[in-house]
Amino acid sequence: MTNTVLSPAIKETLLRIFKQLPPKIIIGIGALLMLGVCWSLLVQPLQQTLELRLQRYPTQLMSIQELNRTLLNYKDKSVRIPSLSESELSVLQQKLFSEGVKFTLTRVETTDLVRLELKIDEIEFSRWLELVVDFRKNNGLYASDVVIKKIDRVGVIQLNATLVQVR
Repeated sequence: MTNTVLSPAIKETLLRIFKQLPPKIIIGIGALLMLGVCWSLLVQPLQQTLELRLQRYPTQLMSIQELNRTLLNYKDKSVRIPSLSESELSVLQQKLFSEGVKFTLTRVETTDLVRLELKIDEIEFSRWLELVVDFRKNNGLYASDVVIKKIDRVGVIQLNATLVQVR
């Protein structure tokens, strides 16, 4: 085994050499060390973050250009969403029933949009989020007014929501 501790004679020699150096060189070495530490702790992480952002810009630009083309295609066209029929409403009720949820789903009649009032006594929050995505994808229904109350069980909520389908 080798001993990594410096002997007292070597320590004294290094200390004597260090004391003989002019103060300007010691200050310069200290400044260079501080500059190196600041570079590695501050500038390099910022540079890496900037490089990652710059790498993402081309894909973001393409997405924005595609969205712009889509908006230009539909600029002067009115997109109509068909009203929610009774059969589609029963499919929604069947979906909630198949999830094993105790619910109340009522249609509120208005002239310009389809509005459904949904009350669920107990549902896991993650299942609620899945239902919201399913309602949006399959029926164009969006949750507008949602009141969520926490229940004693972990991850289980009670909620009142208004689902809206704009025509």
